[in-house]
Amino acid sequence: PENYQTVFDGIMAVVNLPGEPLFITFLVIVVTGLYGPIGLLQLTFVLLLATFTSGLIKLGVASPRPSDIIPELQQINAYGFGFPSGHTLIATMLWGLCWYALDKRVSKVVKWLSLSLVLALIVGQAVARVWYGVHFFSDTLASVLLGLIFVAALIVWHSASRFSLQEAIINRWFWLSVTLVVGIVAGLSLAPLHTYIFAILLGVVLSVEAVPKSVVAT
Repeated sequence: PENYQTVFDGIMAVVNLPGEPLFITFLVIVVTGLYGPIGLLQLTFVLLLATFTSGLIKLGVASPRPSDIIPELQQINAYGFGFPSGHTLIATMLWGLCWYALDKRVSKVVKWLSLSLVLALIVGQAVARVWYGVHFFSDTLASVLLGLIFVAALIVWHSASRFSLQEAIINRWFWLSVTLVVGIVAGLSLAPLHTYIFAILLGVVLSVEAVPKSVVAT
């Protein structure tokens, strides 16, 4: 029915936000205001990791989107290959890390209630990408699994006793190493996305020395 369709479309638009540029811009502003430059660097690393990885896999697998096969399915703008879903990967990592940060500050009841909400948001993002006709279910499922692996790895790294994530993201040599790797990949792939990421990383390398060296747990 039309009234249900309107509500469903609204829900899909909301859960699809985490991968959208305006949402990312808003998130950058909020994180910078709450956690300062160290929080911004951590967020930057997470976003670049998700974007670079999804872009690299897309080029390697070269899987078409559903809308490439049936153009009538496409409801939003999308370009490039379909596997995996970059939006779903970003959403999984962002919501997963948000739950990890919240987990340390709330009671067990709120913890498990928030976990249910996080899972619903991640699944909702995956469903939205399929609903919009730009991804297969396999694209989004692979992105969720990869995102959960990244979240687990980042949590372990965040809690490490030596050279933790907080220490790494204020280390110029760490960012320089990442920049060199991305630069080599960009030179081989000739993909505009990898070039953009390389340019952003160069900016981080040139500015990270200005960040206070006192590590703040975030």
